Amino acid sequence: MKRHIRLFILLLSLLLPAVLLNGCLSGAGPPAPLAEIPSSVAFPESVGIDVSQAGGGGSSAALKAAKVKLQTTITDFSDIISLGPILFNVFNSLLDDFLGPLADLEIPVSPTVRTFEGPMTFEPGLVVPVKIDFADFDLDGDGNSEGCTGCTCPTGCAPEVSECPLETATANLRPICYRIWIRDTGQTEFTRFSAGRIDRYATRDNPETEADEKNAGNGAFRLGVEAAEPDGGRNPLAFGVRYAHRDDQEPQRQETEFFVQDRSFNPDGSARSFDNVHALVNQSPSDVVDSLEKLVKLDFRSLPDPPESPGIVQYIGGFLDDFDFWSGTFNLQDVEGPDPIQISGENVCALISTGEATARENCLDLGIDVGGQEFLAPALESDVAFPAGFPETPTF
Repeated sequence: MKRHIRLFILLLSLLLPAVLLNGCLSGAGPPAPLAEIPSSVAFPESVGIDVSQAGGGGSSAALKAAKVKLQTTITDFSDIISLGPILFNVFNSLLDDFLGPLADLEIPVSPTVRTFEGPMTFEPGLVVPVKIDFADFDLDGDGNSEGCTGCTCPTGCAPEVSECPLETATANLRPICYRIWIRDTGQTEFTRFSAGRIDRYATRDNPETEADEKNAGNGAFRLGVEAAEPDGGRNPLAFGVRYAHRDDQEPQRQETEFFVQDRSFNPDGSARSFDNVHALVNQSPSDVVDSLEKLVKLDFRSLPDPPESPGIVQYIGGFLDDFDFWSGTFNLQDVEGPDPIQISGENVCALISTGEATARENCLDLGIDVGGQEFLAPALESDVAFPAGFPETPTF
């Protein structure tokens, strides 16, 4: 009997640590991943999401396909399928022209770096002075500041923080605010360029590894420029952007939403033309098959109405990478001319490769049916306007 008791105690002593350890792990879950903190400020060089599966061919084919001839009867949905991805890519590419130079800046991540002044290169031979203030401010106009650290370090600033860590728990991260002014070529004064908030720094791809670590991070910003027309008119271009590309629990989940107002005014101040854009692209792992599900929403309004193209595009399209099915709801309108034309479709299921309609059950089975999705609201000036806490001139 005593021998059995001793064996029981010995067995219990061997099992108890494992039981306790297993209990702790299962109760608390796996430890949260640490967030890497770069050595220099990492603005995203692009907030685009790959929607090429439904976007047609190369750039020339894409631009051609963006011209949708409105017809009362549709037997080929090819142009309509590609319309949302193409227009998203066109305006995202335009935005990339401004984000690239920001991403190339070398600004130390440090508790002591609160401002920055230096050159920014848009293209060879086009270098402009830039000033950046990293102080906290109210970006979204809700009356409260964003809670940013006030420097380039996401864990805090001097004197409370003496050194920025190389990595930390995500719970310790605070946003980084920025307001940027540039002095354009031929100008004597600085003007506002961009204001935003970085919630997670972007990461660059390590060329020495097979994996692509490139990620835009998370944040929001407003960006605006104005160019002079040859005849003395003006061409203001403004963006309002929200992006969420870093999800530690689901690394493949990404979302980008942007508003764009691209306007042209005559020398007398009268409106010449404008493009008004609200786009939303969501990428997530499919619940049905081993693929990435993409959802593209677009509200595009253009005046004057381009020849052989709709002046109003309301578009919702869902599809999977490497699958040939597209589900869409759309409303296209030619709003100028003596006989305005409107075509629409709801919960259409079609083949991307041929544009041919197919049974809706195919899209339902793949989990891409867009039934119940609503069109985006048109972009407003308030969606792209610089925040009130963004002074006309630099703060330093």
